[in-house]
Amino acid sequence: MNTTQLIALTIALLILNSVFVIGLDRAPARGLTIGPDNEDEGLYPIIEPPTGWRSHWRSVCIAGAILTTSAIATLPLLLT
Repeated sequence: MNTTQLIALTIALLILNSVFVIGLDRAPARGLTIGPDNEDEGLYPIIEPPTGWRSHWRSVCIAGAILTTSAIATLPLLLT
């Protein structure tokens, strides 16, 4: 693997890692219900926990961030 390919791979992994970290920041909590105590007085609707594929959003982002960070850490080994 030459230097240009290594730099391109590093940049791609950094971007992918950033996407996973931002996704983790935006991931909704599993058991959290946000909303007013009394629906008649509330100014915003109750936010329910995610369902379907969105319930796995947080764990996928954590795994992706760990894998991309590990890949970035092992990139210098490809130079030898």
